[in-house]
Amino acid sequence: MATGAAPATLSLELIGRCLRGAPADVLWRYQMEGPAMNIHFSIDRIAGTLLLGMVLLLLIGSSIGGYDPAREGFDGELRRAASVPAEANRVLFTVSGLGLIVAAAGLTRAFRDRSPMLAHLSGAGLAAAGALTLISTALYGAFVSLADDYVAGEGAVAIQASAEARTILLVMSSTMAMGGLLAVMSVWSLALLAAREKLVPSWLGALALFSAAGAAMAIGGFATSANDNLEWLGGAVAVLAGVLWLIIAGGGIVLGGNARSSERSAVPTPI
Repeated sequence: MATGAAPATLSLELIGRCLRGAPADVLWRYQMEGPAMNIHFSIDRIAGTLLLGMVLLLLIGSSIGGYDPAREGFDGELRRAASVPAEANRVLFTVSGLGLIVAAAGLTRAFRDRSPMLAHLSGAGLAAAGALTLISTALYGAFVSLADDYVAGEGAVAIQASAEARTILLVMSSTMAMGGLLAVMSVWSLALLAAREKLVPSWLGALALFSAAGAAMAIGGFATSANDNLEWLGGAVAVLAGVLWLIIAGGGIVLGGNARSSERSAVPTPI
């Protein structure tokens, strides 16, 4: 390996070597064991991987609502929407919605034998959040199309496109807010389940409580319409605390979790 190379270059080279060597390792094992080869991954580690994957899915999905229908000078928002690679964004947002639905099914399957009610509750919330993300993706496509019409049109055509785009953006924002709330509430259910089953350290529950407090703050700010900053701050706390819980809990479970958890872990599932 060359000396003086940047750390990022060395890391990429190591990752590339691992990826290139993995097929050879699997082939070698198959040659040694034949058709009897059986690779095992524990249910807990699969669940931890899904929790980590949810972080990326939630961050991608939440970026749909990056436009403010109440901002002065809506012209700038429309021109910004018309200038972004909308097709690539739609693909990412669709993957996010479908990924949440897949994660919902996987986590429900992983935890239903331990706590059926919490497993199905969190799974239903995640599935609904995924469906709302897909609906928001369709609304985003319509919004971008109207933004294109606004930029290309003039006079009455532009005015009509602007009015319709604002209406769609309002609906899209409400849909995304509901999907985000359902996703965060699902994280709370998962946090309670993981704490009861000793899958994560008990102190990690504080993050779920912070997330719930942030959501309550956001809902209070929205209901009273007294302070937009309170609503925004509460929503940010709810999401960030939930994402931090997913990262720590998912990483801990993937790396082995608590000692008691390993003793009570379900039988490894062959794949």
